[in-house]
Parts: sequence; structure tokens; C-alpha cells
Amino acid sequence: MEVAATISFTGNGSRWRRGAPERRPPSAFTLVEIILAVAIFAVMMGGAAVFWGSSGEDDELSAARRSLEEAARIARSQALQTGQDQWVRLFTNRVGATPLGSGVQLDLLTPQEMSAGIRSWGRPDSTAGYSWYFSRYGWLEPLRVRLRTADGQQQAFSFAALTGELIPETGSR
Repeated sequence: MEVAATISFTGNGSRWRRGAPERRPPSAFTLVEIILAVAIFAVMMGGAAVFWGSSGEDDELSAARRSLEEAARIARSQALQTGQDQWVRLFTNRVGATPLGSGVQLDLLTPQEMSAGIRSWGRPDSTAGYSWYFSRYGWLEPLRVRLRTADGQQQAFSFAALTGELIPETGSR
């Protein structure tokens, strides 16, 4: 009885095989692979669209909010360290000497206005500004603040009296 054996070469020079030649897989992609690739691409593009979609005004509002937070943090720290009361001057378009950004306006609702029943936003005096009080004991005057741009975008938030923490108001954007 005669036994036939076939020796085949795989083509890449690395192995010899015994037996029947191995069938090569087709070089096309399956439908599942294509759908998976398209889904991954769509998720990546969706994330990029959100990242690229933020407007310059939103960046300006965020920068203005950060400068207001920083001024509050510094004033509260100084009041606690020195044991002396501190004030931050708030103006319509700046915090102390730091401008809020081009086109960003600041509106306030002070505790005095809230206790008097006033619920509409007011602007600080353009020349004298508003003196925001920080106690030497660590608490501060609670304020409601609204930052807005000319095209109608806005962020509203308040500052907690005991911690100075910024508390965003829901639905303010």
C-alpha cells in the first residue's frame, strides 16, 4: 500500500507543512468588522464634536468664573492668615483689577437685595464697584453671580457663606 504525502510551502519562508495545502482566508472584511469599525469611528467623532463645538464665549465665561473663584480663594485665605477682614471689588466687567474678558458682563444679587425682596439681577456700580466682604473668621458674604455675554450665553452661581465654594445654579446655561 502506498501512502501519498504532500508537502506545501506557506509562502513566508518560516514553515513547512505536511498534509493537504491549507486554505487561505479571504482578504475581505466581514460585515461585523465593518460595523464595529464604523461604530468606533462614530463614537470618536461624537466626542471630538463636543470638544470642538465649545464656543469662544463659553471659554470666556469659564475664564471669568475662574478669575472670580481665584479672587474669592485668595481673599478668604488672606483673611484667615492675617486675622483681618478682606474685601474684593466687583465691577461690571472686572474683578478688582482683573478684566473678566471681552464682552463678559457680571451681574449680582446681594444678600441685602434678597432680604429686601428684590429678585432681579443688578449690576455693580461702574465706578465704585461692589465691595464683597470676607470675614477674618473664614466666612464670606454669600453672593449670587451671573456672568453673561452679548449673545445671550450665561452662567449663574452662588458662593457658600462658610466655605466660599462655588455652587452652580441648575439651568443657568
